[in-house]
Amino acid sequence: MIRNLKVLGLALVAVLALSAMAASAASAVEFHSEAEETTLKATNTTNHVFDAASNSISCSSASFHGTQKGKTAEDVTMTAAYNGCQFFGVTVNVNMGNCAYTFHASGTTDVVNNGAASCATSPITFKATVFGLSCTVKVGPQTGLEKVIYTNGTSGGVKDVTVDSEITTANGHTITYTQEGSLCGSHNEGQYTAPSAATVKGFALPGEAATGIWVE
Repeated sequence: MIRNLKVLGLALVAVLALSAMAASAASAVEFHSEAEETTLKATNTTNHVFDAASNSISCSSASFHGTQKGKTAEDVTMTAAYNGCQFFGVTVNVNMGNCAYTFHASGTTDVVNNGAASCATSPITFKATVFGLSCTVKVGPQTGLEKVIYTNGTSGGVKDVTVDSEITTANGHTITYTQEGSLCGSHNEGQYTAPSAATVKGFALPGEAATGIWVE
């Protein structure tokens, strides 16, 4: 009798564990698209600001491009381009090197290799020079940066997603970077803020007809 109760108890534990796993899988947040393969394009709606070297670089223009394969995905990787950037009061170029961003539907982002190229050997770089003094900041590969907030919306009757980036000390995460040059201030916590940073739109492949995308 005792042996049967033990077997029953173990079976009950196994059932509960499997149920918990199934519930977790069912509730996992994912990126969704109406198409099997989707080109993702995004443009900024507010300035993108990165705090580093006791200063801030602010970019008035940012664009992102990537591809989602399958109607659902837990993450998507996108390349980025920044323009209209000011650092230490002067215009600077942001060189993405061999880096891209992987956005996770769960609300984190990673700095990763752009394809087979190495982000570690060619990181994201920006440099300001003022009166012969310079400050160079480099951002290499890293994971688990929080937080990224996704808001579903529509434009012209087609579903799209607005992305809000708040990678800050308040959220318990900062960006690792290196700095070099006499213009740089003290090394501070790297933070990236861009409220309503970009609106992502989907385009079905082949042909790139507008297609609905959302996060849930």
